[in-house]
Amino acid sequence: MRSHPVPRQVMIMNPLPRSSKAILDILGTCGAMTHKDLVGKCDYSPRTIRYALKQLRERKLLIEKMNIHDMRQIIYQYRMAPVQENGNANLPAPSSRPNRDFWRVQIPIPRKTAPGTKNLEYKQHCGKYRN
Repeated sequence: MRSHPVPRQVMIMNPLPRSSKAILDILGTCGAMTHKDLVGKCDYSPRTIRYALKQLRERKLLIEKMNIHDMRQIIYQYRMAPVQENGNANLPAPSSRPNRDFWRVQIPIPRKTAPGTKNLEYKQHCGKYRN
């Protein structure tokens, strides 16, 4: 007997609740989201969504990532590949994953110019400009 059944067998023995199916559908169509985003997107209470996420985590159907902007939040993403018996997943190549870099933000920083030239924008950015 296997110590860890594959998710398909688990889902046959214990089918997913309706809230878990709804969350899987939302994550599959909209991409990765936080708990707060999921609460705003569907009509379930926050407690029901937490329970649904717990059920999906136990069946290894979710990928959890830390939110770089707020480390208290977790970003949930639907795992598209089936999980093997050893717990590893056959994830698609990084270039084919949807929304893989959505948490990264490009912050424009003015570039320094050559020494001796005046760059008003850079001096204002650094606080070195005085009238």
